[in-house]
Amino acid sequence: GETCLVVPFVSKHVFVAEVPSSWVFTNKMCVIRRDSETNHITLLSNIFEAWVREHGGTMGKTRNTLSLAAGVQTFPLLREPIRNARELLNEWKSKFRFAELDIGPSYTSIWNAYHNPEDKQSVVLALRSARSAIDLAVRNAYQMSEIDVKCDFVERQEGTRYTIPETMRRVV
Repeated sequence: GETCLVVPFVSKHVFVAEVPSSWVFTNKMCVIRRDSETNHITLLSNIFEAWVREHGGTMGKTRNTLSLAAGVQTFPLLREPIRNARELLNEWKSKFRFAELDIGPSYTSIWNAYHNPEDKQSVVLALRSARSAIDLAVRNAYQMSEIDVKCDFVERQEGTRYTIPETMRRVV
């Protein structure tokens, strides 16, 4: 059936999930029409996360409060498709399904493992690798070759994050 993308307004982690569009959502979710694989992988990227963290807000030390107007609606989506978007998205979905089986179906648990430098499980390493490939494709599509999208563990206000370097986050 039809699906849409959702981004929680209040969350420990910035993430996008693909869910059935027949679901009923609370006002705590930003619901986005899923109109292309390109837009989907762009919203999965660290580039989108950096934008949201810069233009959104925080709630306490660890929770992000997405500002719909500033954080999501102002994000400039690509006009041209990314050639291998479907392959990248399928790879991400496959790795995420394996993570759900190994870690559990909780998005928070999966993202906690993703951002934990001590976590060396093969499913977590595979997720990081799949997202790195997405980051590279999205960076190239935006023609921002000056942005280093090689992720590493970075201490941030909200805790340790496996993300692009802080200097590059500011460029985004």
